[in-house]
Amino acid sequence: MKVNLIILIILLIVIYPSYAVETGTIFITSQPVGATVIMDGKNVGNTPLPLHKISKGKHQIKIILKGYKEITKEINVLPDNTITKNFVLQQGDGSIEIKSKPQNARVIFDKTDIGKTPVKLNKVPAGTHLISISMEGYKTYVQKVNVESGETTRINILLESLEYVDAKFSKLTIKTLPPDAFIYIDEKFIGKSPLLEITIETGKHTMKISKTGYKVKKIDMEVKDENKINEIKVSLQKSKNFNQNYFSVIIPLVIIFLFILVVIFKKKRSSSIKSVYSDKKIRSVGKYTINNKIFEDNFFTVYKGKHKNTNNEVFIKLPLTHLVQDPTFNKYFQENMEIWKGLQHPNIVSVYEYGLEKTLYITTEFIKGKNLEEIISENEIINLKQSLDIIYQITLALSYAQAKSVIHGDLKPADIFLTTSGQVKINDFSIYKDLYSYSINSIGFYKGQMQYMAPEKLEKKPLDFRTDLFSLGIILYRLFTGELPFEGDTPHMLLESQYYKEITPMKTFNPEVPDQIQEITLNLIQIDPNQRIKSIEQLIKLLKGIKDNL
Repeated sequence: MKVNLIILIILLIVIYPSYAVETGTIFITSQPVGATVIMDGKNVGNTPLPLHKISKGKHQIKIILKGYKEITKEINVLPDNTITKNFVLQQGDGSIEIKSKPQNARVIFDKTDIGKTPVKLNKVPAGTHLISISMEGYKTYVQKVNVESGETTRINILLESLEYVDAKFSKLTIKTLPPDAFIYIDEKFIGKSPLLEITIETGKHTMKISKTGYKVKKIDMEVKDENKINEIKVSLQKSKNFNQNYFSVIIPLVIIFLFILVVIFKKKRSSSIKSVYSDKKIRSVGKYTINNKIFEDNFFTVYKGKHKNTNNEVFIKLPLTHLVQDPTFNKYFQENMEIWKGLQHPNIVSVYEYGLEKTLYITTEFIKGKNLEEIISENEIINLKQSLDIIYQITLALSYAQAKSVIHGDLKPADIFLTTSGQVKINDFSIYKDLYSYSINSIGFYKGQMQYMAPEKLEKKPLDFRTDLFSLGIILYRLFTGELPFEGDTPHMLLESQYYKEITPMKTFNPEVPDQIQEITLNLIQIDPNQRIKSIEQLIKLLKGIKDNL
């Protein structure tokens, strides 16, 4: 009797709680992903949030993402029921502050009269807006302005007096590379580049463009057509602190000196690596033995290796000797290896181990196949369906990484492996993201594949998932055409091509490219990140639709 009673008590203890608290489940995603989910005041993770158990009843959910409006929603959870919620986030508001000289000029903002200068307008939706500033006796100033979420855009205009009643006016757009240059027309400050569709009197004018660190440029121009938007594009040259004749002598000497240093350095490095790894007793790192060398780039040497116990093949990546001795690189290496190791996805190369033993090292899964650079360079035929599938698999990996707030940062064909079974594997996730800036600062030049870099990376601006989308667009263009949309031997030349070159339609090189693919590619390689596809999920949906209809 006592035994039966004890068994009954144990069963009640084990079984009762599952019935005492009735629960349901909830799946939460958002567009864009990566938003923080606050449930009943507690942070439960980021979107997309996997199936999450939650007690029955009413709960409050907040979706928060920087630069977007916060969403608050109340949900009612029923027992043993699954709720799916998809939140579409709207970009937040910014503000705009407009001043003029003289003051008391009338301001029209998106066809609405908002008063006279100086004026400040809060809660302005992020995006492009049209302002018009007018005052009797002065030329009307019209300009498109871009308002960023959470930021204040400041406009300070010097109005020009009307000298002639019968004066004729036209529109003028001024763009410079790099942007944010000071623009003066007829010795009067107009604003910072780019200036879009400003009103200017027809006739001859003198324009001066200045920017710190660059040569002042003066241009004599004539504005003729009243019914046409005149456009001027100017590429600024970096200023020189020494006499040109001095440069003509010293630069060749410096180049020769650097060449000698590079030759000496390579010989030393080669002998150093050989001395470290020629002895069989020390040809290992961690749990792995080092075998034959596969290739070497500006930062790493890659070897084929094996696990000491299982004999499983791996890639072993060793930073070059001079980098291992650099504390800045060491810190960068440790931080980014941890990020890459945390990514577990079928389309991302897995990191097995990293650390410091004789040198810094990384071991990753061994890929049997070729990278996309090899496939394209060897002119191997990739049909339309296979090409689309490659791009589609890449987007799945990028979407997964973005959900974990990680970007690749240096995506290029050499990083994309295609296994013998047709599976895509993206290599070097995150580790090259900032090495462009590092190489410029530490070495003074960069020999990487810049052609796949977004303008914001070349200009050392903040990067996000849209940076990877730009690189993907360049890869897509080359995969379908065999050509590159932009070219340049230096960062400055490549930027100039990106800003000013008219992109050749993909169908010019390959008439079989679907119209949708051409449209998607042109969208991905927009110079302004805000003009690119808004989310990776949107791109996945578009690609899947094309794939399903082939």
